[in-house]
Amino acid sequence: MEFESIALFKKAIRKYNIAVGRSIFFPRVDPKTHLLSYQVKTFVDQHTWARDNKCKSADEKWVMDELEEKMRTHPALTVKKAEQFFREEYDVNVNERKIYRCIVKARERIEGSEKAQYSLLRDYGNEILSNRWRPFPTGDLAGNIFKVQCLPIKVSVELGKKTCSCRF
Repeated sequence: MEFESIALFKKAIRKYNIAVGRSIFFPRVDPKTHLLSYQVKTFVDQHTWARDNKCKSADEKWVMDELEEKMRTHPALTVKKAEQFFREEYDVNVNERKIYRCIVKARERIEGSEKAQYSLLRDYGNEILSNRWRPFPTGDLAGNIFKVQCLPIKVSVELGKKTCSCRF
């Protein structure tokens, strides 16, 4: 089995070992001397010890990656549901404080930073107030249909049917 990079290889090995219930240690590798290969020294697939639900390989980075995938489909994920997800899916107990921190970081990765979004608000307001966004209304002679035209969109409002083409 070949992997494109060492990072993908490590991610696959980590996910497999967490699913099996083992911890794994990756020694530091100097990227200047070991560019082309990465070798597994010992691999024992059969284990005879009892399964431990606390896994050191389930670190914060791995938990955050798994929660990010889960939160894209379930945006209102709570700490209890995430804890239950890790218990059912991977049979791993993850500390609820770690889950909470990872949910906050994953949500920031998905939605973006509030400070960055708030800093764009002033530019957005200036764009709306600029001359090219000035609407000019047009309508029929009876006054039943009005069209508000702006540069990017065209909205049609029909008063008799109480409909709007902007779907509001």
